[in-house]
Amino acid sequence: TVTSIKDRWLPVSEKWKEKLEKLLSSDGSKVIRIGSMIYVNKEEFRIAKGSDGTEVFLGFRDDGTEVAIKRISKCNYEVLKNEEGFLRLPELDHPSIVRYIDFAVDEFFGYLGLQLCEYTLEEYINDNKEGGLEMKKHISQFLESLLVLHCQNPPILHRDIKPQNVFLVNGRVRLADFGICRRLPKGQTTYRTGAAGTKCWKAKETLEEDTDIPYKSNTDVQVAGMLIYYILSGGHHPFGDKACKCENNIDEGKYTLDHVQDVVAKDLIEWMINEEPRRRPKVEECLSHPFFFPEELVQRVEGKKKSYSEDILGLLRFIRNLHEHEEDVAKLDLLSMFPDLFGGVYISAKSQGWN
Repeated sequence: TVTSIKDRWLPVSEKWKEKLEKLLSSDGSKVIRIGSMIYVNKEEFRIAKGSDGTEVFLGFRDDGTEVAIKRISKCNYEVLKNEEGFLRLPELDHPSIVRYIDFAVDEFFGYLGLQLCEYTLEEYINDNKEGGLEMKKHISQFLESLLVLHCQNPPILHRDIKPQNVFLVNGRVRLADFGICRRLPKGQTTYRTGAAGTKCWKAKETLEEDTDIPYKSNTDVQVAGMLIYYILSGGHHPFGDKACKCENNIDEGKYTLDHVQDVVAKDLIEWMINEEPRRRPKVEECLSHPFFFPEELVQRVEGKKKSYSEDILGLLRFIRNLHEHEEDVAKLDLLSMFPDLFGGVYISAKSQGWN
């Protein structure tokens, strides 16, 4: 009963607390039970709506757990079953993935009970245009969530990365919506299928209206690069903010990174959104990019020295001092962070005729 759920409820969500209280005091005749979950089919308790008729409602499980109940009609039932299948995998029970809680079905709908999240990335970015260090943390958490999928054996492809499918729970980023996920066939690097994904959030090679589109891990990576730009720019798209032109620009490889000033961040984004799939990095290579160079380590070494010049020589002295004085340097593989640096310095010195 609603009363027993009320007794067991341990409030977690700040954002939805008032509405959840209201739901628990609703007229009993309006409360709908499906399996071991309850919800009220009223607009004030609906927290999201998808283009395919999917609706997400606030709800509770019998044990008092707050849930987001994703309701989808039976005609799209396969998508929901697919999502449930992935979320129930033990390897996806992870802090970077929105948690599976329950599943139920009735005459007309399938229902997926998920961890209740506070904000989508889209909502969060709209409220926090300034960014800062917090954004760098969110980007690395987002990439870690994608790595959870890509490092499985065989890998799982998400195929629907976009700001509405990345959520924040207690300040931590979690990836959601696995309805069109696919696992690569064993021993294969490509999954061939019809077009999937959301307009403007698709990789170049998947824009064809074909039934035989090659999806690979690097397909997710190009869209992840678009999302990183979206985070750092406060909501802009590298291929243009007008939907009517955006897909055409993706197809032609026309992008602009003018809304981001950080040259190292731009380097990471350009690497990820490369129109040639083979040239894009793996997720683990993204995470070892200099963009994620630990800020506190830089500050510690600068605190002792305070005189590094903003050029190659300054960087070399910085790296030398790290190796000389810092125990933490053992954790950093600087050669993998700056793969071309030493060769570049050598060629530059040679071209100048230096000894």
